[in-house]
Amino acid sequence: QDARTLGKELFHEMGPDGEDALFAFLQNKLKSWQSSLMSYRPLAETGDYPGKDHIADGLLAVKKLLASDNSYKFIQQLNEQKNALLDFADHLTNLEQFYEHQKPTWERLRKAYDRYQRNRLELERNAQAGVALKRMQQILNAVSPYSLIKETEGLIATVSAVNSALVAAARQQALAKIDGHLATVTRDIEAAKGDAGLRAACMRPLEELKGAVLSEESLAHITQIEAEALKEFDIATSRIEESVRRATEQSKEKEEQPRLVLKKKRVVEPAKLVTSSYLETQADVEAFLKILRSELEQALTKDERIEIR
Repeated sequence: QDARTLGKELFHEMGPDGEDALFAFLQNKLKSWQSSLMSYRPLAETGDYPGKDHIADGLLAVKKLLASDNSYKFIQQLNEQKNALLDFADHLTNLEQFYEHQKPTWERLRKAYDRYQRNRLELERNAQAGVALKRMQQILNAVSPYSLIKETEGLIATVSAVNSALVAAARQQALAKIDGHLATVTRDIEAAKGDAGLRAACMRPLEELKGAVLSEESLAHITQIEAEALKEFDIATSRIEESVRRATEQSKEKEEQPRLVLKKKRVVEPAKLVTSSYLETQADVEAFLKILRSELEQALTKDERIEIR
């Protein structure tokens, strides 16, 4: 009768009165537990889903009980393990709720958290997103996260809003830079009277990078694309200058007046002209301006056009 009462507490169903019938009833219920736990185990063992230890403990306890084919011995062992079985029944209820109902929400949380890792440093600088991202991590690392999963949608919404704003701003900046490069290259090609081949060689890489910015979600990668666009811009400038040089040489060979005029570009980066971290005195400022002026005047002396970076 103790085992029969325990069975009702464990399985929410009163077993039959009678040793053999109760033995069969309780064994079938434990086999049902075993089947459920076996179905949960593969996902839990990946480490991406909760319950691994509880599943392992439950399977071990059930296996020991099912190993007994003597009804009296089985009932005796069941009663001896009453407290442990009642504790596990609570864990099993959580596991069933998770794997049967909460798993899709958990997967959204896990995928969102992984996705936001690419912009983690920037997100953590935002008060709301930083707190939400930390809470997502706490839930994912919790031994028993089942009661916390209801927070998922709100946390994702908070981080998503900040992440979208950061990505949009980074994209806008990168696109503005690339559009500026494209506009300059277009003007230079027109001045050089470049053909379709030169236009394609100069424009296509920049246009492809512009497309990459529109699909990129990582702030670091957007910055990387922006830097790559600057390199492609310099390569395009060199191509155009080389095209003008060849055209000029051909004009000289034909004893014709050069028709193309495109000054060579000189890139001046003021920050690289400073040897100290700060300009702290008037003398520091004067020294810096002297170096900068000299660099600019050298470019003009060589009839070069200056690009400040």
